[in-house]
Amino acid sequence: IGIRINNCELTIKALPVGKEIPPEFKESPEKCAIYELSGTILQVQADEDLPHLLDQDAKTPWYLFNDFLVHKIRPEEVYSFKGTWKTPAVIQYTRVNLDNLLDLSMLPSETDYSLLFKDLSIAKEPNPDPQYEVLSPDEMPKKGTLVAIDAEFVALQQEETEIRSDGTKSLIRPSTLTLARVSVLRGDDGPKEGVPFIDDYISTTEPIIDYLTEFSGIVAGDLDAALSKRTLVPLKVAYKKLRMLVDLGCIFIGHGLNKDFRIINLLVPPEQIIDTVDIYHIRNRQRKISLRFLAWHLLNQDIQLETHDSIEDARTALTLYKKYLEYKNNGTFGKVLEEIYDAGHKSNWLKGAKEVKSISSAEMATGKLRRKVMQDFFKEKQINKTEWICCQITYTCIADIGRHVNEAHVDDLDKMEEKELERFKQQQEQQKIISALRQRRGEKGSSDPIRTDCDCNVDEHKVILFYRYVSIDDPVQFALDHHQYCQGMRGKVRIGQEGINATLAGPNEDIDTYLNWLTHTAPFRDTPDELKVPQPLTERDSPRYRFFKPSKGCKHVFAELSIKVVDEICPLGQTSVALDHLQDPAHRQGKLSPQDFHHILSRRHEDDFLLLDTRNYYESKIGYFEGAIKPAIRKFSQFPDYINRNKEVMRGKKILTYCTGGIR
Repeated sequence: IGIRINNCELTIKALPVGKEIPPEFKESPEKCAIYELSGTILQVQADEDLPHLLDQDAKTPWYLFNDFLVHKIRPEEVYSFKGTWKTPAVIQYTRVNLDNLLDLSMLPSETDYSLLFKDLSIAKEPNPDPQYEVLSPDEMPKKGTLVAIDAEFVALQQEETEIRSDGTKSLIRPSTLTLARVSVLRGDDGPKEGVPFIDDYISTTEPIIDYLTEFSGIVAGDLDAALSKRTLVPLKVAYKKLRMLVDLGCIFIGHGLNKDFRIINLLVPPEQIIDTVDIYHIRNRQRKISLRFLAWHLLNQDIQLETHDSIEDARTALTLYKKYLEYKNNGTFGKVLEEIYDAGHKSNWLKGAKEVKSISSAEMATGKLRRKVMQDFFKEKQINKTEWICCQITYTCIADIGRHVNEAHVDDLDKMEEKELERFKQQQEQQKIISALRQRRGEKGSSDPIRTDCDCNVDEHKVILFYRYVSIDDPVQFALDHHQYCQGMRGKVRIGQEGINATLAGPNEDIDTYLNWLTHTAPFRDTPDELKVPQPLTERDSPRYRFFKPSKGCKHVFAELSIKVVDEICPLGQTSVALDHLQDPAHRQGKLSPQDFHHILSRRHEDDFLLLDTRNYYESKIGYFEGAIKPAIRKFSQFPDYINRNKEVMRGKKILTYCTGGIR
């Protein structure tokens, strides 16, 4: 295209390729300019499967690039398109002989690498004692210098989808990740091997919708200049440092680097990448091994316990690479690699063989976890029946995204699998507890021994005894909650839909903590507020003291902690005695205070009444009120039969009953 400006007249003319340029476009550069087509952005319409070839005489490599990545592609992908043709959307022209028209003398003749030797941070209060040590000028990297690298990311934008009428998902907006932290360590042999020289957290002005803390270790405040205690830099500074290391010819060692570099939008020549995810991989095996498993099996290190740390991960990858060199030198690498895969299969790829014993009982069930995790992962990335989006790339074949996931997301899948396994173990443990809640604690007819030889200070321990008839909607969950809050205590707790009956013994602090929790649960919601006031069980006149009836004693009065879900909290064996009957005011008459009870006992020669001990015979043997009738019963469910056999003797008489805690 020729452009000519003559005073106020503008002339634009298409100039045929290979023909003489018209004289009017040969005037001075101030008046005339010639532009050549240098690039196009095209809309490709796939109406038919016919290739349309352009000139394939490419002098330089072709790259595919967009807002998210720069990716080297084959010429065949450039020149072959499906569709009737390509519709230009943007056409780029470059001025001919532009270099001759520009004064480039002001540009620097060589790159300034001083940024690598500076410790910069825009945080107001950066960490005064950072984990890294910046490079000194005499450590200037050169071609072949080994560096270990790892990066962490946060999400700026969640994937947005809509559900179509056929139930499939349609992608409206893809998710967007951005660099949040990058750590680079010295990798060459020497006294500083493994010492970080870059540990930059990346400031961003865009809102972060998910810090991905479980996988990144980044928390709110880390990327905020006003709050961060980290070395915080703009993205441009971090990118320039990495770009310099690439241009200097450094060799990057890490685990899963292709994914990291793609999200950072950094093009690193393949010969400058050593990826341990590829080193420790058998080509005909689909499985690629996570960094955590390799560290556990080969280095005896347990990394990524709570979250990821880029320095730890980079240092681990560096150590694994050095181990790989050792194995190669002594000719054992092939054998070691087979052993790793064998150990992985045996342990279901969860850390390593050291955990096999602990999970062997659940091996059959956990064998399905990996498949479930993979299926869930694919389902999360699927936008319709034939498309998946992951790492800002669209896949139209399940095999393609499968390869991508196995290459780029091994650590993520392992983390998800461990969470599923932990959830599975918790479910199993809960099922065991729930099953035990309804099982008989000991042999039928047996009783607990009482220790008398302990040296516990009874002033620091106590025994509490209480019951409450109240509707409990979920007795099983209430019992499970008791397992959590009764740790450190012993005793017997019986919970049913009709209420709770408990005797517990333990240290004063544990008892007080338990009561503070218990009195604020649903079954105690309608109790007096005075009962809920946190206070030690020392005030005899307090509602809490009177209700829970503390006495001196330690946990050794019981052999263990027994929490059961039962049909009756005091087993009478009479189905007609239901909770609504017990809560009927007409059936709640006659309860005496200790003072009233003793007053009546002092006048028993004046009134015709019976004093009836409702406890079991072995309890009555310990002590009883003078003149009391002691039924020879071993359990309370035998009491109704005793009453029926002796009702003629009791007819017409006033009956006083008593038991240890009052529930009978």
